[in-house]
Amino acid sequence: MEILLPILIMFGLGIFFAGILAFLSNKFAVKEDERITQVLKTLSGANCGACGYPGCSAFAAAVVSGKALMHSCTGVKRSSDAPTKIVVLCGGGHESQKKYDYKGYEDCRSDSILMGGDKECPVGCMGWGDCRQACTAGAIKIDNNNLVVIDRDLCINCGLCISVCPKQKIATVPKTAKVFVKCNNPMKGTDVNKFCKRGCIKCGICVKTCTSEAIKIIDNIAVIDYAKCTGCRACSKKCPTKVLAEID
Repeated sequence: MEILLPILIMFGLGIFFAGILAFLSNKFAVKEDERITQVLKTLSGANCGACGYPGCSAFAAAVVSGKALMHSCTGVKRSSDAPTKIVVLCGGGHESQKKYDYKGYEDCRSDSILMGGDKECPVGCMGWGDCRQACTAGAIKIDNNNLVVIDRDLCINCGLCISVCPKQKIATVPKTAKVFVKCNNPMKGTDVNKFCKRGCIKCGICVKTCTSEAIKIIDNIAVIDYAKCTGCRACSKKCPTKVLAEID
C-alpha cells in the first residue's frame, strides 16, 4: 500500500492536469482561417520565396489579411492564364567575345556593374550563374560552353531566375511553343556578327521561311507570334546561326 498510494496519487494528478490542459487548449485555441486554406490551394506549394514571404503559408496569410496581392506569387494557378515555360534568350556562351578579363566577385550582378559586363554583347548572358543560385528547385545548370541550361523536369516556373538576371536574359514562352528566339540583341546584324557567332543577324530568312507569317523583325529583334505559329520548326532548320532554337 505504501508504494501503491503514491502511484495512484500521481495517476490522479496526471488525469487532472491533462483535463485542464485539454480544456484550456480548446478554450484558447486559435481557429485557422478557412480563407487561408483556400488561398493555399491556388498556390504552387513551391515555397520559393519569390513573393517576398518565407513560404506559401505566410504568403496566404498575408493575402487574407490584405498585406499582399495574389499576383505577387509568380506560381499562382490562374485559370485565365495560359501555362508557360522558361527559356534563356542567349546562345553565345564561349562563342561570344569578351571585352576584358573580369576579376572580381563571380556573380552576374557584380560583373554587370563594370562597363555593363565583360561581354562585347551588351545584352549577352555572362554565365556566372545568379539564376542557378536563385533556383530553389535545382533546375538550372551552367554547361561546358558557359550556357544556362534549364531542366524542365525540375523547373517549377516560379520566376526567381527571371527576377535576378541583370541582363533580362530569361523569359517565358507559351508551354505549347516548339521554337523560340534565342537572341534579343537589337543591334544591326553586321555588328552582332563581329562579336557573337550565335547572335541574330537579322537576315530575315526565318520571316521568309514561315508559311504562317508568325515571325516578324520588330525593332531589329525577331519576334514570334505564337497565336499564328504552327510549330512546324521550318524556321529553326533554316536559321544560319541557330538563333531559332527548338524546344520540347
